[in-house]
Parts: sequence; C-alpha cells; structure tokens
Amino acid sequence: MFGITAFSQTSSTGVKIGYTNVDYIVTKLPEYTAIESEIKSFSAQLQKQLESKIQTLRNLEQEIRQGEGTMAQTVYEDKVQEYQNQAASIEKFRQNADTELQKKQMQLLDPVYQKIEQAIKDVATANNYTHVFSDGAGAFNILLYAREEDDITDQVLAKLGVTDTTAEK
Repeated sequence: MFGITAFSQTSSTGVKIGYTNVDYIVTKLPEYTAIESEIKSFSAQLQKQLESKIQTLRNLEQEIRQGEGTMAQTVYEDKVQEYQNQAASIEKFRQNADTELQKKQMQLLDPVYQKIEQAIKDVATANNYTHVFSDGAGAFNILLYAREEDDITDQVLAKLGVTDTTAEK
C-alpha cells in the first residue's frame, strides 16, 4: 500500500536521513477509527453470508444422509451433485470475499496513505531531509540503524493535525 518514500535532494550540507513509522501514523489519524469500523462491518457482512452458505450445505448433507437408503438413485445422485456444486461455490465465495476485503481496505486506506505521503514530503522538505525511510514492521522495514533524533513521526503527525502521541511507536 505504501512504499518507502525517498527524497533525493542535493544540498550543500550533504545527506540528511530521517525515518518514520507509517503504520503508527495511520492508527493515530482521526479517520482511522471510522475506517477500521467500516472494514470490520464489511468483513462481518461477508462472514455472515459465508456462514449462511455453510449452513445450507450442512442441511443438504443431512438431507442426503437421511435419505440415502430411501431416495431414488437419480434423486440421490442429483443431491450429491448439488452438494458438490455448493461446496465449490463456498470455496469460490471464500476466495472472492478475501479479495473483496483487501480491495475495500485499499479503497479506504489509499487516501490516508496519500495524505501521509504528502505530510512526509512536507516535513522532509521543511527539515532538509534528503531521505526518509520506513521504520514499521513488515516488508518495507529496511531501516538497519537510525538515530532517535532523526525520527520524524511526531512531526508528520503534527503536520496531519494529530496531537495525541501518547502510545508507543
């Protein structure tokens, strides 16, 4: 979602490197609570639909078991085929639901990441940083060493109008 933002500016003072934790910043923004709530609600909606499909499949399985010795072979085979089709449909639904949830998260978080990226650029420019690295967990955590005084997270939060920085980074 958010890559490492690097600034390659030429300055007379040389290289100045800063770092920040974008994941931490996201959770401090006022809109994050609403985004998190919307994602949870969307996920719950998908989960409810999945549970309904699974219950329908269980009911069909029970119907097949109860009627196995008494239903006509054609009816039995039709029910088994219906069961297999529903099971495949559930698996496809699971995959599609995962994809839709990821899309929803990206749709909701993309404007936030763009806003943070602009704030990082503004802070970096205002403080003459030539490079800013991500200090968050995950795939983009490439910071091997940094001085604490080069952490610009609080400045980025201030630029975004967030004043409550009481939690650990």
